[in-house]
Amino acid sequence: MPSRFIPSTGAVKEPVCSHAAEHSKKAASYHGAGLMNSPFLTKEQAAELLGCTTRYIERQIRAGRLRACKPTGKFVRILLKDIAAFLESGASIGGAA
Repeated sequence: MPSRFIPSTGAVKEPVCSHAAEHSKKAASYHGAGLMNSPFLTKEQAAELLGCTTRYIERQIRAGRLRACKPTGKFVRILLKDIAAFLESGASIGGAA
């Protein structure tokens, strides 16, 4: 794989791996399938599942409407069953009607 020249910095960027495109395709396919296999989700995964932003997820956690595990600093995990309970409680995602 040839190296790339970055004009703004003048640096030459070497590819991380010759199979980088292949790895990213595999990761994308695993990512979609992995959402329902694990009982724990990240904020990003929960937002993708609900079709909202991570900021919305953070606000709901802070307001106490969505339960989350926060074992350390910024490390947040959300249980799938808590997302189901959140949706069953009548959560509105999107704009107000």
